[in-house]
Amino acid sequence: MRGDELAEITATEALARFASNDLSPRDLFATVADRIAARNPTINVFGDIFLEEAGREAERADRRWLNGDARPLEGILVAVKDAQRVAGQRTTLGSPFLRDNVASADDPMIE
Repeated sequence: MRGDELAEITATEALARFASNDLSPRDLFATVADRIAARNPTINVFGDIFLEEAGREAERADRRWLNGDARPLEGILVAVKDAQRVAGQRTTLGSPFLRDNVASADDPMIE
């Protein structure tokens, strides 16, 4: 499967492939990270991008799938709008007045 095709698989397909060890969360993450790097400078969809943190999460997801203790949506990538608090990251709610606002805790959705 080419990178563009892999970047567009459904969550259901990805989870099935994780379970069968045909795809790893880390490989899916790498494909999507490459796509973000290639396209975001032009379309500017993402303001703050945390690829290092996401990569570490993908590695943890790999280990959980290999150990058989993956959570139900383990390894599925999601974009988080900055209206959701992520501990240690800016949460501006889209307002320039909050540009220095850093969340002290994760919202439940993020956890």
